[in-house]
Amino acid sequence: FSTDNELAVTASYDLTARIWRAATGWCLRTLKGHKGTVYSAAFSKDGASVLTSSDDDTARVWNVRTGRCTQTLRGHRDEISSAVFSHDGAYALTASRDHTAMIWDATTGTCVHKLQGHSKRVCSASFSTDGASVITASRDRMVKVWDARTGTCILTLEGHTEMVTSAVFSANGAWILTASDDKTARIWDAKSGICSKTLRGHVDRIYSAVFSAEGASVLTASEDRTARIWCSSSGECICTLDAHRD
Repeated sequence: FSTDNELAVTASYDLTARIWRAATGWCLRTLKGHKGTVYSAAFSKDGASVLTSSDDDTARVWNVRTGRCTQTLRGHRDEISSAVFSHDGAYALTASRDHTAMIWDATTGTCVHKLQGHSKRVCSASFSTDGASVITASRDRMVKVWDARTGTCILTLEGHTEMVTSAVFSANGAWILTASDDKTARIWDAKSGICSKTLRGHVDRIYSAVFSAEGASVLTASEDRTARIWCSSSGECICTLDAHRD
């Protein structure tokens, strides 16, 4: 959704992304230009731009009002699995199968930093709320924290025994939450890199994990057909959401 909840954006295997009026379901814009599957699409905070990622090895910035591509981000050597804006919209962050993540100037399309250090595909990448740090999760079982201003790796989180599918900061930047194919999610101290809590209970891989807005709870989604809500401070499962059948 856009920040004002007026618009929604979707990404598709049909090589396009679409912008929709949320209240009516009307398609306002079809974003055409990618030559491969569009894996992700996200609004900038001000709602003026959309950022898409694709298996054509590029990400694109689009003008929401006109539907035109304003920048094509070229530099990755393999598919880009995700792309997000920084909270101020000044930068774009991409994660790729080529083992790297990249920070881009969203206005000029210039690569500012190439984050190199993972030995396998980078599954996800995200900014901290203040934009000072970036976190990446990889198939190499590692999570890395980077200084967004210098592109330097400042912390490596080790502990998961299978691919790490996602990693995010809490809103206040004090904690990191990771999800993995090893059927666990973990909460880490963002400064020390020490694992504070291991969330156990799922019986299959965990695709994603997010903090609640205030950080008191965690929500995980798994291939075991359930989602779970956890207490961040105790690591205990509060409830299991198990109505899905696939």
